[in-house]
Amino acid sequence: MLTWSGREAKALRLARRMSIRAYAAHLGVAVASVANWERRGTAIRLRHETQEILDRDLAQLSDDLGRRFQSFLKTTPSGPPPAPAGKPSPTTAGPESVAWQRARIADLDAAYDRTPPAVDDRISRGDLAEALPAAAEILVRSAVTVPLHSRIAELVPPVDMEGPRRIGSSDVARIEATTSAFRDWDNRWGGGLSCAAVVAHLQWVAACAAQSVCSSQKVKNRLLTALADLAGVAAFRSYDMNHHPQARSLWIIGLDAAVEAGNVDLAGTTLRQLAHQSLHVGRADEALRLVRLSYATAVDPGHDAPELALAETAAYEGWCHAAAGKLRPCQRAFGRAQEHFANVGGEPAPPWLSHLDTAELTALQGHSYHVLAQRVPDAADEAAALLRRAVASRGNAYARSRTLNLIALSGTYFQRGTDLEEGVAVGDEALRGAGTLTSPRALDRLRALKTLTIAHTGLPAVALFQDRLDRVLTDA
Repeated sequence: MLTWSGREAKALRLARRMSIRAYAAHLGVAVASVANWERRGTAIRLRHETQEILDRDLAQLSDDLGRRFQSFLKTTPSGPPPAPAGKPSPTTAGPESVAWQRARIADLDAAYDRTPPAVDDRISRGDLAEALPAAAEILVRSAVTVPLHSRIAELVPPVDMEGPRRIGSSDVARIEATTSAFRDWDNRWGGGLSCAAVVAHLQWVAACAAQSVCSSQKVKNRLLTALADLAGVAAFRSYDMNHHPQARSLWIIGLDAAVEAGNVDLAGTTLRQLAHQSLHVGRADEALRLVRLSYATAVDPGHDAPELALAETAAYEGWCHAAAGKLRPCQRAFGRAQEHFANVGGEPAPPWLSHLDTAELTALQGHSYHVLAQRVPDAADEAAALLRRAVASRGNAYARSRTLNLIALSGTYFQRGTDLEEGVAVGDEALRGAGTLTSPRALDRLRALKTLTIAHTGLPAVALFQDRLDRVLTDA
């Protein structure tokens, strides 16, 4: 029995005379997955379900195509091709490396419906609708038309501050350490803690990027990457506080900075964060297009995308399908996410991906199945099992995520209509967690939980739980 790696999969595609896109459609998998198999060669381990898909496809070959497969198998390299001389490294590829995306993004722009669906009243109908074409424009043109510090100053009152005349690697390291502290506070206590301080610090860093002289181009790119990462932290805090237009603007600024720094991976992460916001406010179609833009950053032939980034992208795709009520595409996407996660090597994750561990991936899948259960009730059982595992794995460092997972887990009991006393107990634990946070987003999830309990109001324990929910929501 053949053991499949990217080398064998590429030989089978070549035998069929198919492009990567056509072969992905033929197998029913993502284009990014096939591109990643071939880029990794024998270094990638394909999951069991994928091996079975390729086994079936091989068995369907005619004798002539079978001989072509064997021929290509002998000549297909076992690993990724060497980088051309002078090629920028994956995390610092210059802006010119993004030009290839024009053709990939053109069809996404053409397909984008400028009329957004019904959305949360706290967001003007045009706000998020502008994010997708703006993101595509940044990726295609790789150009910043308005200075970053000028646009940040529009979000908060300008602060009279003077940055250093010269920036070195130690200065950037201090900025990175400050961002790490802000990220930790956000994960522990929610976006309300020092939200204004984060944005003010972002304004100062942007001024440094505009006015200070960097000791080298490498330091300049690192400073822009630090700026982009800090913008992402500031955006997520604003999003957690339900300041959605500001969050969207900050993410677009971060995307600008990431592209200007040539950091393809951080650009992809920023697009996924924009998708996260779209999913929260009920725009699954918009989120899916942003996820596809994130995929586009991953399949650059000259860029070796980290498996961790591909895992998160596939997981977000699964969440998009769950929000649309599509069971099988959701399952396939999370299968790819698990496959990519299993192939993560020992290299340290960049700060903007450090949160994606086993608990986070399990939580993403559990929450997605909880969302899916609104249209596919049987998904609630799987959601409950996944969310229990995620909650058990969460520590204090991710207190907000644990609370959000508890809210979803409690909701699965009311979706199923069984073990409601246990659902109330989990819900009470979620209420205690919410009391330690400054996160209006968590309160939104509690309101959604209250809606799920209404069908069971006749039970005294549930009615009392609703009263406790109302008190928390009123006090907030």
